[in-house]
Formats: sequence, C-alpha cells, structure tokens
Amino acid sequence: QLVGLKFFIYDSDSKVTSENGSDDFLGGADLELYGAPAKTPIAHTLELGGMEVRNVKNKASATKKNKRGLVLVQIRVVHEYCPKPLPPDQVLLRSLSTYSYVSDIEVHI
Repeated sequence: QLVGLKFFIYDSDSKVTSENGSDDFLGGADLELYGAPAKTPIAHTLELGGMEVRNVKNKASATKKNKRGLVLVQIRVVHEYCPKPLPPDQVLLRSLSTYSYVSDIEVHI
C-alpha cells in the first residue's frame, strides 16, 4: 500500500537536468497519503524544507530567515488490484505453445 510521496525540488540553469549534481537543491517535502480518499482529487500546499534559507544581502539582515518556498500539488489516489504475475518458467512454457511464422513483410514509407 502506498503510504506517502516524497518531493525533491531542484533549480536547473539549463533546459535539461544535470546528472552530475550541478542543479541547485531548493528543498523537499513529504506528503502522507495513508487514508486518502480514492478517486477524489485533493490539492495540497507543501512547505519546502531540508535547507536553512537565510537572507545574505547585508550582514545586519543575515540572521533574518526568509520564508520557505511552497509547492502546490494535486493528488488523486486510484487503487487498482492486479493479479500476481505467473512465475517466469510458466510464462515461457505458455509462450512456446503457439508459433507464428512470418514469410514476408512489406513496408511503404
């Protein structure tokens, strides 16, 4: 059962995300989903945490904390029960029960 989601928010200076860690971490947030109603969209406002944000424009205001960023998300939980997949050996045996032979393929582009 899904009990929650974890969000990590980054700022990228380019149009693509960086895999080498050069993007700026803005913060993270957790959303608990245990007991969330099914098939009903619910909006959540999450406060970013994980970093201490300080105003460093001048030394006098360096100790004054800035407001934390907010993330607005809308979540809809859908429960879908799927049957347990067959073991790989049974899937292989079933796939060998039929055989298809293709003699020609014609393609126009």
